Amino acid sequence: MQDYRLKAQNPEKGIYRWYEIKQAQDLLGGWSLIISYGRIGCKGQSRIYGFKTIKEKDKFLHKILKKRLMSERRIGCNYAFID
Repeated sequence: MQDYRLKAQNPEKGIYRWYEIKQAQDLLGGWSLIISYGRIGCKGQSRIYGFKTIKEKDKFLHKILKKRLMSERRIGCNYAFID
């Protein structure tokens, strides 16, 4: 199970963002994605998404990663993996 940490940074445009995705299995056999995000240097926010199967979780995870890695038109620069 891999966790993901991303960062979007462009000083000329004032973009300083971080995004983190953690995966976990719950006690009932379902799966959760814990997504945290915010401005670099700030606490940020978190959301938890629950899924019944690993296939559903993976589909949502790929959708989220694709959106973040191709965000130049939306926010002005793309996210990049860190660590």
